[in-house]
Amino acid sequence: MIRALLKAIKAKIDADSGASGLYTAVSGRRYLGLQVDRTTGGGTTKYPFLTYQVISNSPLAEFKDTYIDRLRVQFSIFDNSDGNSPDTCATVVGKLTALFDGANLDLTGDGYTLAPAIREGGTGPMRVEEAWQATVDYIFVFSV
Repeated sequence: MIRALLKAIKAKIDADSGASGLYTAVSGRRYLGLQVDRTTGGGTTKYPFLTYQVISNSPLAEFKDTYIDRLRVQFSIFDNSDGNSPDTCATVVGKLTALFDGANLDLTGDGYTLAPAIREGGTGPMRVEEAWQATVDYIFVFSV
């Protein structure tokens, strides 16, 4: 289930590659997980970039003996490319929320039914070490 969700998230981001799309806004730099190699060529970090990861997985009781799975995915946007990094983070957050608020991801081939994505919160933009960061959390609810 987690693998299917992460695959669907990547596909949704990659499909939003138009001139004003999320994929374009991060120049294709979208990574699974926080511990990623964000460098290319000369070994310097390229900004802006986006990471996403499952941060919690908890079952919910639907009926007496029936449970559904609830996954929380956190998207993190980082930027330190110029003096407008907080604005860049906010712009990317806007593209992310436009893409995922209420989104129905296609998991039918994986045998799951997924409720529309629910935005649960977020932070920033705020300064974190050498970069600015903003986060957005989404809840994805599954049934089989």
